[in-house]
Amino acid sequence: MSFSDVITLITQVHIIDGDANDKPVDGTLTPIYADVFTAGRDEFNAAGVNDIKAEYVFKIHTFEYNNESIIEYNDARYSVYRTSGQGDTTYLYVQQKVGV
Repeated sequence: MSFSDVITLITQVHIIDGDANDKPVDGTLTPIYADVFTAGRDEFNAAGVNDIKAEYVFKIHTFEYNNESIIEYNDARYSVYRTSGQGDTTYLYVQQKVGV
């Protein structure tokens, strides 16, 4: 594959607001190249057992990933629910969530 799509890895930091509530806000935004796949039937079904609606799988270079939990792709945000790796390649499995 060619790593031809751009995704943004987003770190989140937690701040305490004036009412002493823990509030997540965006930290570092890191655009990287990735291959994008829709979640296959097997992944969709396996994730569904845990009430997760699998949407995409992003194939990225392992050295670019630092355990970010939020991905932005095509102006939508996704949360990472699972990762897997094979050598220099890491796969990020994501679901869309409201409020991330």
